[in-house]
Amino acid sequence: MRNYFLVILPFLALVQSISAMVYTYPGASETLRSAVYEVSVSQNGTEQTSFVYADANTFTEQKYQMSDWNHWSCFSFDGTITVKVKKLTSGAISGCKIYPITDSIQPTISGNEVTFTLSKPAKLFVSVSGMNENPLFIFADEPEQDIPSPTDANVVYWGPGVHNIGEHYTLNSNTTYYLAGGAYVKGSFLSVNNGNNIHIRGRGILSGIDIAHCSYNNCGFDKVAIHIPANNNSFKNYIEGITITNPGQYCIQSYGGYLETRNVKCFGWWYETDGWVGGDGSKLWDSFFKVNDDVVKLYFKDMQINDLVIYHQQNGAPFQFAWGAEQGRNGTVNNIDIVADESTSLGNNHSMINAANGSASNNVIGMKFDNIRADQDLTAIFGLKTSGTVSNIEITNLLVRGKVKFTNYLTNGTFNNLVLRNISIGGTCTDNIAGAGGLVSSLAKSVDLRYMACNEPYINITAPQTGVQNVEDEWVRAGISVIDPQNNIVRYTLFVNDEPIENYNSNPGEIIIKGLKSGSNKIVVAGYNAQNTPFTSNMVTIITKPKELVSLYHFEYNGADETGRYSGWMNNDDVYDVGYKGMAPVFDGVNDRMTLNNRVFGNMSYAFWINTTTPGTVGAGNWFDGSGLIDGKSSSTGIDFGISLLGKQVSVGTGGPDITLISAAEVTDGNWHHVAVTRNSNSGEAIIYIDGKESARAVLNTGERTSATRITIGSNMQLTQYFKGLLDELAIYNYVLSPQDITGIIALGTKPISHEPQVAIVTGTPGHGFTISTTENMASIAVYNMAGMLLNKNKADGKMMSVTDNDICHAGIYLVSIRFANGHEIHRKVSVN
Repeated sequence: MRNYFLVILPFLALVQSISAMVYTYPGASETLRSAVYEVSVSQNGTEQTSFVYADANTFTEQKYQMSDWNHWSCFSFDGTITVKVKKLTSGAISGCKIYPITDSIQPTISGNEVTFTLSKPAKLFVSVSGMNENPLFIFADEPEQDIPSPTDANVVYWGPGVHNIGEHYTLNSNTTYYLAGGAYVKGSFLSVNNGNNIHIRGRGILSGIDIAHCSYNNCGFDKVAIHIPANNNSFKNYIEGITITNPGQYCIQSYGGYLETRNVKCFGWWYETDGWVGGDGSKLWDSFFKVNDDVVKLYFKDMQINDLVIYHQQNGAPFQFAWGAEQGRNGTVNNIDIVADESTSLGNNHSMINAANGSASNNVIGMKFDNIRADQDLTAIFGLKTSGTVSNIEITNLLVRGKVKFTNYLTNGTFNNLVLRNISIGGTCTDNIAGAGGLVSSLAKSVDLRYMACNEPYINITAPQTGVQNVEDEWVRAGISVIDPQNNIVRYTLFVNDEPIENYNSNPGEIIIKGLKSGSNKIVVAGYNAQNTPFTSNMVTIITKPKELVSLYHFEYNGADETGRYSGWMNNDDVYDVGYKGMAPVFDGVNDRMTLNNRVFGNMSYAFWINTTTPGTVGAGNWFDGSGLIDGKSSSTGIDFGISLLGKQVSVGTGGPDITLISAAEVTDGNWHHVAVTRNSNSGEAIIYIDGKESARAVLNTGERTSATRITIGSNMQLTQYFKGLLDELAIYNYVLSPQDITGIIALGTKPISHEPQVAIVTGTPGHGFTISTTENMASIAVYNMAGMLLNKNKADGKMMSVTDNDICHAGIYLVSIRFANGHEIHRKVSVN
């Protein structure tokens, strides 16, 4: 519902008609009022004054290259309004231009006043001739909805006036922090670690004016205006409407956490006053930034950035997607207006789209920039410097109304499939994007960069498996998209490793590629016009490798991967017991879990043994409601997967949307059971085998599980449902095991019990040891305590041996590992009372 201003703040001395749809806000203090501008808003014959704030530039290091002040006014409205700007300094206004130009706002000048009309919300830079040191910004918002009550127990409310909250004001989960219009809150916000469901909103101002700014690159994240640290994107937080000015560092920062940010306005003067960063899937839209470092850091996956107005100052880049090991994936940036660019040098991070000092581990994939407009000169379109790899970057529909001041560059790393199309500079559609020289400075190892003219047909091929290791002979889906303004293309040909594989008479939309060789495979689609002229797509490289065992965990007192790839570690109680073969970790059902940095999330098979008498949790009956066995779930909407104990049965599921498969067989009878789960990434088919027999089959989601970054053994990823029992001999494969494969795995290295040596252990009192008697000749024995510490190891000869070491035989429980002459090994627990 819409709340009217007089109803929300009845204590304000404001004269306004109830029927008016203009909402202005009182000034927090006369000391904050601009001495240069006055702003008023008229609707239906009623005029209201909108307070204009002023903030001085205190960053002396770059002040001579930047404006001296920021002036801004914020109000809300619906319908059509007239805005009047009055210059309070001497002299008439000789000229005025209002940015973004795409809004097509034409001002009328009369003496020292400028007027213009608005019929929709806007974030405007009002550039008055001769007033470069005093830029004015108008934030005309839509009316607020559902304004919280100051008396709500879950709301912290700051009304009009100045409030000093100090540095690091604590934000708690499930709480709304509301800055009303007219509130000027001095300080900074810091949430509790992994804060969740925090809402910061209103039309007020958060100011760092009294916070000491850090020296360059020497703050960590201590001076951030709004800092919401989180470990992963299951923690979701929201910011809307407020203005941030003069922060000590970042405006808004939430590394790792999911963050939705809308309609914020951020002003910063100093180095490291970056604009915004969120975690995987975070969203930023309808916002304004005039900061002095990177505006948006695209350091995480699936970030969505839309509808921004940017005033680029001296330092930083509008869009930064690499620094050190940071690596963005599949981000989208759309509908951006850069209203000014003050940068006077190229630097290493001043380009519009930038990667600076990326390490060799930095691998950026799939960033798309569309509909970007630079209203004046632009420093550079892109400047990419990384020792890693940048792939599949697209810049489409870029309009630079002025010139590109410096040469674009690509240095150090490998650049694959960088595509620029429909690039207009200075009124001309061109592929000459580097300025007068028409060249891109390139010192990179490898560059695949293409320019597409405005009306030239363009073919784009995408494969979800690009850049990851697939298995040879498996089939791969690839999407085809075509931009063909003149309808010139009449047929298509698919090339695999430069060989024509298949022809199409029309755009295939999607193709299926089979039989790829082991190693790198180059995939290209060519379109041909009636004159047989080819228009070649980008090249996609699909790397395949033989079917193989990726990881093998025996769990002999550790999480070592026998292949050396993805070893893990036990969290909380590091306790082991006799397993199906050797030792096995004991999961207590309370807080025990093991974390493995495994990366097999496409075609996959998981095979392992479990032993338990405790049914798993059931909840609503989805796979993620069970007690986690092998879990890769990331969030409620993630493209993830997991295997769990759902009651007495094994379940497997995938997310995006959530689909669950449950075994028919039960496994909670206190005996060892072999579990194998297979999944075909292309078809989505999953099968659960219990003790080598198929127990359930269904089609789940297709495609690689892109949200999963690691797996957790013994609990779900959210650490809320824990498995109680033993889990042993985990094998992970990068292909779909056959029933025969699974039968072989069960038989491999596990002789039937009737063929194993028989062992008898006779115990005595502490200090008198115990005796081992077997049916076959022993080669050695080793004695461990239950924490896995080796206490004694001796050679053995024959079928009987006594252990009498006093240090070993104190009262307690021990583990005896017996190796036989034939190479077989058996573990037994010994209780000395």
